[in-house]
Amino acid sequence: MFPLHFKIYGQISTNGSQVKNVGEPTEANDATTKAYVDALIQNLQNQINSLNEPPTITLVGDQEICIETGATYVDGGATAFDDMDGDITNSIFVTNEVNTNTTGEYKVTYNVADSNGKNASPVIRHVDVVSAYICSVSESAIENSPSFGALGLSTYTELTGFTENNGLLNVIGSSDNYNQKTYLMFSDNSNWNDTTKVFMAEYNYNLNAQNSIDENFSSGSGATKNETISIGSNFKYAKLSASGSNYVVNININSRDEPLFLVLETFGSNNQFNFIFDDTNDEGLISYWKNLLGSGNSESGLSNSTALSKEPNKTRAYLDDILVSGNPNRVIWFSGDMINEILVSCSHTFTSNFDPNYPEPEFIAKNLGGYQTYISTLSDGYESNIAKFMNCNTSYNNPPY
Repeated sequence: MFPLHFKIYGQISTNGSQVKNVGEPTEANDATTKAYVDALIQNLQNQINSLNEPPTITLVGDQEICIETGATYVDGGATAFDDMDGDITNSIFVTNEVNTNTTGEYKVTYNVADSNGKNASPVIRHVDVVSAYICSVSESAIENSPSFGALGLSTYTELTGFTENNGLLNVIGSSDNYNQKTYLMFSDNSNWNDTTKVFMAEYNYNLNAQNSIDENFSSGSGATKNETISIGSNFKYAKLSASGSNYVVNININSRDEPLFLVLETFGSNNQFNFIFDDTNDEGLISYWKNLLGSGNSESGLSNSTALSKEPNKTRAYLDDILVSGNPNRVIWFSGDMINEILVSCSHTFTSNFDPNYPEPEFIAKNLGGYQTYISTLSDGYESNIAKFMNCNTSYNNPPY
């Protein structure tokens, strides 16, 4: 800054930090002189004010950066300007925490001070170091989904698989020990169609270790056969079938606090299922689905229980337990119209509750953490196929977005 020297003939007043010329011009020349002096004083005032203004920093490039692990990070830098000192970019001090060898969220911080010791407000660039492919995904399309929040996820970088905008599905990691895992499908709506976006989640929950009954009465026709079964209070799923004929099956339901899901099927004839409750108040805890094929088959004792329109499976029975077991350890995101194509592309067989054409998945409404989502159960013996799906990289002919 160059020194400024001038003389003022007249009256000058100072009011706090303000400098004013209060002389009263009496002639035209005096008025001209006053205007010139006022301009000089204003310029001086501006310089005085600028001494109190800190410098500013402006980022070069985006404030949010995504980079894949192992890649080389080249920072875009920043510029700095001060009203008195001008361009002070060369004085910027940078703190760069980025380590591209390890996934995580990192910061690059920029600081600068002017010649009078005034510090600029620090400016921060956020750098996400992520597994391969994640930088290609549409971040907002995923994170704006209620199901994303229901899954307990906070950033799209937590996904282990997703469909990119060009129609490529990329899956990171693998599903080991799949027979000890449980798989659920989350959707923002309860309708399965070409535009349904779904999250498939893998939970460290061993469904196969949970109590259940799967009993088939299969002897031929012959004389009437009496059978008795007890369903304990810690059982949440039971499947009772009669491929034979002339069975009378008495099912004792022990007192319970938890729901029980029942499946009743007959393929023979003249079979009778009788349900007897230790506590009749427990009838309201029972949900059942029946498919009584053949003649003369019937059930009794469930008049105060809930009849289901679709067959429940063991995953459905233990759904609440699965959801409270902890956040999923792997989640992939894709579109509903891609399931057929991925199964063909990856050479995996269809599963009866995975094929979107038969039957259509049943989505169960849940509110998790304040987020409304719809969940379809996918396990029950198909864990190996689903695990393969979650390990499959493929591309699609018609990307939906």
